[in-house]
Amino acid sequence: MMRRVRDTLYWPGIHFEVKTIANTCERCQEAKPRHDQANGKAESTVKIVKRMMRKAIAEGENQYEALLELRSTPRQGGLPSPAQLMFGRRTRTLIPQQALKGEPVYYQNPVKLESKSGQILKKKETRSYEVQGENGGTYIRNRVHLGGKEIPFLADPGDEDESALADVHSCQIDVR
Repeated sequence: MMRRVRDTLYWPGIHFEVKTIANTCERCQEAKPRHDQANGKAESTVKIVKRMMRKAIAEGENQYEALLELRSTPRQGGLPSPAQLMFGRRTRTLIPQQALKGEPVYYQNPVKLESKSGQILKKKETRSYEVQGENGGTYIRNRVHLGGKEIPFLADPGDEDESALADVHSCQIDVR
């Protein structure tokens, strides 16, 4: 800190004055660089990330995929993941995620192997969902037979006009 102050301006006796101000400043005392207990949550997260990175390197796996999974994991208490907060949607990950009620999906007919459009009505069992097709029928499908569906983003949420769909951006929803 002293080096930055000295590079910025010249003031005789500045060393003593900066030291006294830093020692009496409450904000400086709360988060000292060598006082890890002052910021417990951040230090805990750093510890988790370091352990995860060491483990991924030791096992010969990609440490960036591990970091992606950590950022895509929802927080306790039903809070969204950091990636979901940043992008405004769930991101595609390697870990299976639950589909939400009303979410648009493609469901597959296991016999004919063709995909049709529908939406999730509710979760039935561990890996099964009840899906309502475009024809109004309801089907129970395992998450293996469900696929993501692109949803257009409109420029204005209240604007359902066809002309607004001319310059459409889309996102891919992953149901696995």
